Amino acid sequence: MSEGFSVHRLIINSIDCLNQPIADADVDNVQLGHGQLSGSLTKVLLPKLAFSRTDFSLPLRTSGILGTTNLTICMLMNSSSRSTSWGRELCQGDLFFSAPGSNLDAVFGEKAEAAGISIHPEALGAMFGGEPALADVGYWMQNHQFA
Repeated sequence: MSEGFSVHRLIINSIDCLNQPIADADVDNVQLGHGQLSGSLTKVLLPKLAFSRTDFSLPLRTSGILGTTNLTICMLMNSSSRSTSWGRELCQGDLFFSAPGSNLDAVFGEKAEAAGISIHPEALGAMFGGEPALADVGYWMQNHQFA
């Protein structure tokens, strides 16, 4: 990640706009609905973490790596139809953690909104120094999903 602060906003008018939804992600997307995809993607890069927020009009299937070295913490903020991650139901407000280098397999429903933070697992573990289970970097090196 860069050592400065930057904000980029992109208007989504094609599936290709979502191949790197956050920091060092490399994902493939397949549009599942008919019609013209629309939406927006905002990316914020900070010295030690990245944040992104996206919304899109049609259902998508996403697979690939959300981070090669960073843990990605995502939240489904809204969706007007069924969404899943790793085959498990995702509801509004649910969090899913994608470990570095791990393959994400998700389906986002129509009119979905999601946000994510990309951070190195050691930096996140250091933030939880007083909580042994959460300070364990090994914990953050696994995929998790929470309601």
